[in-house]
Amino acid sequence: MHKFFFYISMVVAWRIDERRPGHALVSSYALVCITASSTISSTSTEAPSPTTAAITTTPPPAVPGQNCSGLNKDSCVANAFCNSSTICQCNETFYSLNNACVPSDYPSVRRYVLTDIQHTVFVLEIPPGTVKEPAMPGPLSASVYLGPNVNLTFTKSVGGVAFYIVTVTQRESGRQWTKNISSQSDPVRVELANQTAGAYYNVTIIAYSGGISSDTRTATYRVEVDVAGGVTELNVTQSGSRWVHVKWRPPTNPNGEILGYTVTVARSNNSTCVSGVAVLCSNCSELTLKQNSTSLKMPDVSNCTKNDSKKQTYEELKSDMWQEVNVTSLSPYVTYQVTVVAVNEKGRGQESNKDFKTQSEAAENLVSLTVEEPGTVGQLNITWVPGEETGNTSYNVTWFEESSIGSGEFNIYKGGSILSGYTQNKYTIRGLLSYWKYLVSVRPSTEIGLSPEENHTVARTLDSAPGEVEIFNISQPSDSATYLQFTVSCPNEKERNGVILFFVVRASVPANETLGSVSVTNGCKQNYTFNAPVKAETNYTLEAFANTSKHEGISKTNKFYVAPRAPTLTVDPDFGGSLLKDASGVTQTSAVINICPCLVTDRSQGNITLAGLIVCKGNCETSTSSDPNHFRSGVMTWKQFKDKGYEGSYRPTPDDWHETQHVGSSRRKRSTLLSRSIRATLNPINFTLGDDVNCEQKDNSVYCNGPLPPGYTFAVKVFACTAGGCKQSDSVETTNTGAIVGGVLGAFAGVVLIVLIIFFVMRRRRRRPIKLQDFKVHLDLLHSDSNLRFQEEFEDIQERSPKGYSQDAATTDANKVKNRYVNILPYDHTRVKLTTADDDETSDFINANYIPGFSSPREYIATQGPMTGTVDDFWRMIWEQKSGVIVMLSDLQEKGRPKVDLYWPTEPNSPVQYGDIVVELKSTSTLNKYTIRDFIISMSQEKRKVLQFFIPGWEDYSANLDSDDVLEFIQAVRQQARTSRGPVTVHCSAGVGRTGTFIALDFLMQYVNDNDLGADVDIYNLVLNMRHNRPHMVQSEKQYIFIHDTLKVIIDKKIKSMQDDNNIYMNTGDDNIYANTNPAFEPEENLYMNTDTWKPTTSL
Repeated sequence: MHKFFFYISMVVAWRIDERRPGHALVSSYALVCITASSTISSTSTEAPSPTTAAITTTPPPAVPGQNCSGLNKDSCVANAFCNSSTICQCNETFYSLNNACVPSDYPSVRRYVLTDIQHTVFVLEIPPGTVKEPAMPGPLSASVYLGPNVNLTFTKSVGGVAFYIVTVTQRESGRQWTKNISSQSDPVRVELANQTAGAYYNVTIIAYSGGISSDTRTATYRVEVDVAGGVTELNVTQSGSRWVHVKWRPPTNPNGEILGYTVTVARSNNSTCVSGVAVLCSNCSELTLKQNSTSLKMPDVSNCTKNDSKKQTYEELKSDMWQEVNVTSLSPYVTYQVTVVAVNEKGRGQESNKDFKTQSEAAENLVSLTVEEPGTVGQLNITWVPGEETGNTSYNVTWFEESSIGSGEFNIYKGGSILSGYTQNKYTIRGLLSYWKYLVSVRPSTEIGLSPEENHTVARTLDSAPGEVEIFNISQPSDSATYLQFTVSCPNEKERNGVILFFVVRASVPANETLGSVSVTNGCKQNYTFNAPVKAETNYTLEAFANTSKHEGISKTNKFYVAPRAPTLTVDPDFGGSLLKDASGVTQTSAVINICPCLVTDRSQGNITLAGLIVCKGNCETSTSSDPNHFRSGVMTWKQFKDKGYEGSYRPTPDDWHETQHVGSSRRKRSTLLSRSIRATLNPINFTLGDDVNCEQKDNSVYCNGPLPPGYTFAVKVFACTAGGCKQSDSVETTNTGAIVGGVLGAFAGVVLIVLIIFFVMRRRRRRPIKLQDFKVHLDLLHSDSNLRFQEEFEDIQERSPKGYSQDAATTDANKVKNRYVNILPYDHTRVKLTTADDDETSDFINANYIPGFSSPREYIATQGPMTGTVDDFWRMIWEQKSGVIVMLSDLQEKGRPKVDLYWPTEPNSPVQYGDIVVELKSTSTLNKYTIRDFIISMSQEKRKVLQFFIPGWEDYSANLDSDDVLEFIQAVRQQARTSRGPVTVHCSAGVGRTGTFIALDFLMQYVNDNDLGADVDIYNLVLNMRHNRPHMVQSEKQYIFIHDTLKVIIDKKIKSMQDDNNIYMNTGDDNIYANTNPAFEPEENLYMNTDTWKPTTSL
């Protein structure tokens, strides 16, 4: 049995049948090659030969079913005839297949090999009996397909289909694909490669069966849109200092419809867009092409600081024309990156970038110019914030020196420097004067030009140790060797290196000690003269220093010899207020004279070279001679006096009499800071006048003490000499017609009377120191007669307190409101000066004064209790003076009256700002009798610790507290004060009464601890000295008494401590010197009441 296969090789061209639209026919002029093959027996090796038939083109035969009217009967295809209906019909034993008539016994399977115009081979197998018109293929399964390789699918035709012809045409380009699909699957799949994203395609699908085609299925699909590719030929064609021109061509692969572009510019080192332009499609929303688009993502540059837009038509965007925009609002001399992105329906496409740099401009002004807090003497650290960088920038820094202090004129050029590079923003100027103002200027420039303006600021350098004083003159008064007068002036103003506040004169030879100081007023515009105690007949090496608040200056040295002067014959209150006491042991020819030992021991004016008595008959002649030779040889001897009939005067004491007086002394181991007296407690001189019975036998030139003639009236005076001259007391005449005793006693009574008068006058003017070991006896004396002597001393202090010191700063209109009490005003020469603010000269005022202490001439600041309007100034003073300790001696209110305004935060760890100072309370510790508050104060980045010590309950004008409690409080303050860099700040309400009492006791506690019991103490002068620095210090008599009583407790504690330390101290005198010698004494209720009619007008 044989099986035959026919292979039809055709060159296929398709056309639409005009009679049956939608049907495709094989062109009559197509070349059809039919090759039949058969399977022969296995022994046959010869293949059948192919047979080729050519179809003629004229006239074309009618195919089965075709109208053959007008044609002859042979005009139909083979095996067919033109029937009576003029339709070609296959012969009886044939049937129609593919426009041909094939015999009914045609092989069961027919295979056709088709070649399309692209020479793609299709093999079709058509089963017999299936030749009938196929149904139209079904629709496409989708309208959008994912590219670039697209798999089209459609529903297969109903009925038998031999194959499908699928034709795809791209709408935009006209490019066409034809696919012959013989798949019998459902749905039918067509694979198409390299489809363009976003492109639209028209599709026709025809099914074929037995030469008969179906109706044509037409459809449209689109390849899904993808992100657009990058634009091409991106270029920056022009740029200015603040704009750029950008141009480009559309992407090669738009992958959809281009809706516009975004053009953004950002700094190359920063992604933030500074300026952008959106190129927008002006008519895209109207295009029918976009009917299926529900939303269009149009170009957007709203994220740019500056944004703009430009409109183009869809046609302009779609074309290959150049696109170009100008981007503005750029900065000069900046490297930017321009980014252009095409936007299609998918959104933003791929970025295309290009870097460029704008052109330069002239430099811009600085934003700011500041001077950092100086850290090194002679330097200024300046910083600035530049304006926008506009080119290759450099900075010209120059500085000018103020011509003179406070002139405000900066016309002295001192230097300059040029710094290259925009990022340069600081410079250190070196080699400057200390504490001097400079005008610093900075001006930027570029290669195009300078900035419009020059920035400048005025700054002051750090202070440092002042230079030498310009004038240091020393003079000695003609009548004293106890002090020198110093005249000093400030250093040259460019060597002051700070605000000169006071001068100090110090001796380096014979011993290191500070002799004196003087405060500076009136801004160094004058010379300052002050006195300082010295020792007679001493060669001094003296140094003068100018001082600021922080630094002691360079010393200027002078040498000076203190020449002796004539003795002063000062009345000594410890000897009863007289040089001579009442005579005793009087006889017919003699009398015992008690002479003050100070006559021979007072070396304050120089060493005593000659001293003695002069006895005159009647009135002594007035003599003003101070020549030692006059007293050495110009006065008669006793024999010469006798030879003249006891007329005139004579000297009964020999030349060495002063050297033979054994007055005794109590040595002192340590010098005192309170008094410079070197006098010790001495025994009185008992001189028996007229006791030398051998005077008759001596030569006339020998000074001897011969007997007094009876029945005469005599006057007596004393004298003393140093190498600098002599001094004699005034004579007193006494008439006595009786015996010598009367005459002598009368004469001496007169002298004593005058001396006593002098004593009572002088005792209100001078107070001598008291030795610590004698203080108990002295205190008992002061307490006697209901504190009468306390009253007298305090009245004397009131009288001697300074009255003429200026208080100008406190009385200006701007500062009057800063004083808590109108009569407690600080002296100008010792007031604390704050730094001025905003060139307001009155802003340096605060009601506070420096008070000297045991270790420093500015150990304390005495100030009033802060007021609501001065709290900021108070904390500014604490900061500027570097005070680490505040002593508060007053309650905020007393008896319902405000005394101090609250000046600190009450909540822990809750900082409060007072002016420029931030104050934070860290902790509060309440001890037995007082409270300690721990503060942290800060300004800028610097922080400091400040402790406030508060003792409550100390009443106005009073001394109601227990001495031991106050001393415990003072001890705690002193322990902390040792670690403080600045003064101890002390306040009550007015800053004078309780404040002065505290300072005096703190001073005395240090003084007693640092000295032995042989040292002198002088509370009277201590209080008076404080009042030379601030008025009314120690305001009431009660407070003055309290200081004395508390000093006794301090001394008692020292004695006990010495006894406990292995009995180092041994009292060789009266074992009961500190016992109360008046057992009946009981203090009265008003013992501490001030009995003076003077009453204070302020509160403390």
